[in-house]
Amino acid sequence: MDKLYDDKLDEKITQEFYNRKFKQYSKEKDELTETIKRHSTASTGYLNLGINLYELSQRAKEIYLTAKRRRC
Repeated sequence: MDKLYDDKLDEKITQEFYNRKFKQYSKEKDELTETIKRHSTASTGYLNLGINLYELSQRAKEIYLTAKRRRC
């Protein structure tokens, strides 16, 4: 975007071209930012899932024995 702006100042491109490309690049930047945000959130989700699975595995014996006693 800096290069685009420099080209506009140097009159290498028209104002209309600048506006069109600025809008396009801004949209792409926003989409990429949103994608990065979703990936960051997903990473945290997987981390939390892993922690929950680990904690469940540590309590598996206790849960099994409790359930077994309740059936009898």
